[in-house]
This record gives sequence, structure tokens and C-alpha cells, in this order.
Amino acid sequence: MKMILHDWNDDECVRILGNLHTAGAPACRLFIVEHVIPDDGEPDFAALFDMHMMCWGTGRERTVAEYRQLLEASEIFFDPRAFRCRSGCRYSLRRAPPWRTG
Repeated sequence: MKMILHDWNDDECVRILGNLHTAGAPACRLFIVEHVIPDDGEPDFAALFDMHMMCWGTGRERTVAEYRQLLEASEIFFDPRAFRCRSGCRYSLRRAPPWRTG
């Protein structure tokens, strides 16, 4: 899923992810490609894009911890490994292992 979750607020994201969780087979994997705001407070394109999202609708850019909360609220495992591009890349890839928590 690329550049979908940033369009929606947290409740809407949990609903979207919950629907994917319900519809997916137990061995499914979810790949999320989104701008990720760095935890270190360094200037980043994702933070600038977050301001754009505030003007456009209910969505926003999120930190890794905020994505973790969304996935856990949807009962989807969160894999903390991130595959970030070298400097200048605008996306980060998050991979959730097989999604069922139970």
C-alpha cells in the first residue's frame, strides 16, 4: 500500500487496516510505503509534507511509533525493521510479518 494511510486520520486508518486484516489470509504480508517523520527532529521532507496534509484533509504524515500504534490497533504485527533509501529518498518501507496476532 503506497501513500494511502497518510490521507486519513488515525481512526480511518485503523478502519482501513482492520478491513485488510479481516480480508487477508493468515500468511499475508502488508507493505506500507509512506513518508516517515524522523524521530530525531531533524528537518525532513516528510515534515514539510505533513504541513501540506494538514491543509488538504484529515490525513497527516507519521513517525515510526505512530505507524506502530496504527498497526497494533488493527491487530497487525509491526516489524520494526525499516528499509530506508539513502539520503534524499522520500519514502520508507515498513513490512509487517504475517498479520494475524492470534
